[in-house]
Amino acid sequence: MNVTRLAIMSVVVNAILLGVVFTLLRESPPSVLVVETNAPLKIVERQVEVKVEVPEPFDWRKVESPDYREYIANLRSLGCPEQTVRDIIVADVNALFDMRRRAAVEPQTQYEFWKPDALPAFSSHPAEQIRERFEQLRKLADEKRLVLRELLGIEWTERMDATFSPLNPREQLLTFLPMEKRLKVEEIEQRFSAMLMRRTTDASGREQLGNFKRLQVEKRAELEKILSTEELADYDLRLSPAAATLRSKLGSVNVSEAEFREMVGIRRKFDEEFGGLVGIDAADQAARERREMAQQKMDDQLLRILGRQRFADFQRKQDWAYHGAVLAAARSGLPNEAAEGVYEMKQIAEAEVQRVRGDAGLPPEERRRILNDMRTAVEESVLKVLGKEGYDAYQKQPGSSWLRSLNQSEPKGGAGRR
Repeated sequence: MNVTRLAIMSVVVNAILLGVVFTLLRESPPSVLVVETNAPLKIVERQVEVKVEVPEPFDWRKVESPDYREYIANLRSLGCPEQTVRDIIVADVNALFDMRRRAAVEPQTQYEFWKPDALPAFSSHPAEQIRERFEQLRKLADEKRLVLRELLGIEWTERMDATFSPLNPREQLLTFLPMEKRLKVEEIEQRFSAMLMRRTTDASGREQLGNFKRLQVEKRAELEKILSTEELADYDLRLSPAAATLRSKLGSVNVSEAEFREMVGIRRKFDEEFGGLVGIDAADQAARERREMAQQKMDDQLLRILGRQRFADFQRKQDWAYHGAVLAAARSGLPNEAAEGVYEMKQIAEAEVQRVRGDAGLPPEERRRILNDMRTAVEESVLKVLGKEGYDAYQKQPGSSWLRSLNQSEPKGGAGRR
């Protein structure tokens, strides 16, 4: 039993050993080495270049050329119609010669707008210099016609006012502006000047006054669209009615640029309310009273700026009586001192007449006698100062009405300020 079990076990062990040997003898596959790492996984992208041909953008600078013949050839090579080529070249040549014309006559000194005798540079030049400027502009116009004839085969003509526009005094007042704005302002000036010249059918003048105020507001609105605040202020100092009025009234009164700027601002506010040179409706009593109050306020402001002496001179220059005396004195070959003497008599006489009229204790007949004697005495004094010829000339002036009103019991008005 035991022998049999051992025999079976021996057979089994041998069989197992044979299987192991057989397995070891078979060819085994190669081993795989596994390496683990904590580094993140990297994904490599390969760039693929795609070439797309984009047409070169159009550059006008490659068409333009300082050589007009080359410029024209470039335009034609692009297929521009001949009329378009002509329009482009004519506009360019016009701009070029316009700059040359203005450079030839550009004022060398600035317009001193705050001086009463200030004139645009062209207006104050000697006649010979003016002729030279005209000749310069004429030669430039001939040169431009020749250039356009050679380039385009055309006979170019232009209006005389375009050729000689740089000599326009009003345009010379605008030299503080760049050229583009200067031309726009000049166009506005011309257009509104033409509209202001149109007459209305209203004989009373009220419609004309209303039309004037309306056009002034419209003109101002257009100027404000193209000029800066500073440019508009400089425009007012040169071309506004307020500035023109002040310059005409300054006479020999000297003011600084800063003083004139302030005075123009004051005058402009007055003109905006009461119509400036046109005035107000004479039939409107309330409007006249408002104007008189505003006039007094303006006078007080001007007195503060000028001081007593200069303000007195300024007031005198506005009085028709003084201007009439100046004209009469000049006719007699007398100096301005004679006119100033007549004006001083006027002030003294009017003050004394006012005192007599206000004296309630004087009987009417006595008052009339005193006033008649005063008129006679003053007229004799004026005659001595001006002489017979000057006195007769003065009597014909509107400003002499104060003499005839001296013996009136109550004033009836007369020549006042301009």
